[in-house]
Amino acid sequence: MNQYISNDHYKIYQGSMLNLLEVIEPNTIDSVVTDPPYELNFMNKGWDRSGIAFQKETWDKCYEVLKPGGYLLAFGGSRTFHRIAVAIEDAGFEIRDVIMWVYGSGFPKSHDISKALEATLLKGNSHSKSLRQVEQDGDGEPYTLKGKNNGILGEDRTYYRKKFEPSTEEAKQWQGWGTALKPAYEPIIVARKPLKGTVAQNVLKYGVGAINIDECRVGEEERFLDPATPQKGTFNASFDSDYDGKTFNGRFPANFIHDGSDEVTSKFPSTEAGGTPGRSQGLRPGRWR
Repeated sequence: MNQYISNDHYKIYQGSMLNLLEVIEPNTIDSVVTDPPYELNFMNKGWDRSGIAFQKETWDKCYEVLKPGGYLLAFGGSRTFHRIAVAIEDAGFEIRDVIMWVYGSGFPKSHDISKALEATLLKGNSHSKSLRQVEQDGDGEPYTLKGKNNGILGEDRTYYRKKFEPSTEEAKQWQGWGTALKPAYEPIIVARKPLKGTVAQNVLKYGVGAINIDECRVGEEERFLDPATPQKGTFNASFDSDYDGKTFNGRFPANFIHDGSDEVTSKFPSTEAGGTPGRSQGLRPGRWR
């Protein structure tokens, strides 16, 4: 275990997560935030097919070092996060929520059906070498691709490619078909180690078990408890400034976050006070829940 960074506010250690957890005293950590392997076998890399995130024993170690009421946030992939969640739950955690992180970047890990058919019909198989051959042997438009010859640390290189144009009737029929959607979100599992007693008792004894809602509010707009529906907790941003009821600054933090990219934010309707959100939002003009 190597100490990577140390200052008055925090320390960062470098080493195997499982080894590091062995030397931490039980019931001493406030929270665990982790981005474990998603077990997708990403780019055929061994670290992403080890099975570590699916093992109950991995999360047992996190459970042991957390204080009662301590939160665990674990990122996952859309195809495999359920397996991670089950392992976390089997270790004794309560699954409290799942935050959806939505982003505009990313590309689909999709298999080009047209190209696979062309390779199968002309080369006898759809291995990667055959896929490349039918692409380069065809009459598609040429283009160049910048890259490196040995991974991210390799030397810069220019690759010459051709846009794939199918020649067989079967491949033409299936042109544009694939096997996967573009990933646009990652789930974040929100779990909590069980409390000792009530929430209040746990907070008093261990200092954890709650979420600082007000510090996570979104925006600065002042909102007022609607006197017409106070029992429903409905808020309004259009009362006069002399309203003396309960006020809040900003909206409640939600289990939905995004990267702020234009691709994502452009999908949201305007929800300014007095505006009319899209019908799919289920909101009335000028109100939020």
